Amino acid sequence: MFGGLQILSYLCKFKSGKKMNRNEDTKVVLIGLKPGRYSYRFTLGDDFFAGYENEEIGGGKVEVEAEMEKNERVVLFRFRLEGEIETWCDRCLGEMKVKIEGEETLEVRFSDTEVSDEENVAILPEGASEVDLGRWLYEYVAVRLPLRHQHEEGECDPEMVKYLVSKDGEESEGQRAEREIDPRWEALKGLKQ
Repeated sequence: MFGGLQILSYLCKFKSGKKMNRNEDTKVVLIGLKPGRYSYRFTLGDDFFAGYENEEIGGGKVEVEAEMEKNERVVLFRFRLEGEIETWCDRCLGEMKVKIEGEETLEVRFSDTEVSDEENVAILPEGASEVDLGRWLYEYVAVRLPLRHQHEEGECDPEMVKYLVSKDGEESEGQRAEREIDPRWEALKGLKQ
């Protein structure tokens, strides 16, 4: 049974930021701002990415330029992202860097009753004093990772590549070595019977 205490424990970790980064650097204060346009710059570094549990992203540095347009009921953000993410090659499991760039928009609405499942729309309670853009920026970076990330041909770790199947379907040196049984183990197999 999934007890209430387990759910509460999970929610507390989520809320307190132990599972999710609550980086002060990605918060934008809204209170006291008059309607108009504002510009912000964020640098998402290793500390930022470490706050999120995603095995695909090992770190990196992404520069974000944000333009905010504030109205009475809606705040619209336009983001421009550019940088590199550290991840692992799907072929050789070695570390590699992937360039990230793109543009996104986020609409922030204020309501105590409205719920939205629209993409790129955030609902904040009436009178919210700030918006934390961290999870949105992280998501924008994460969706820009290619489904398969691998080094350019010839850049993979040669020790790992020898275990891969060659393009013509023949066994690699590493696979042949794994398939061939050490004579000592072969002798032990005879004892089993």
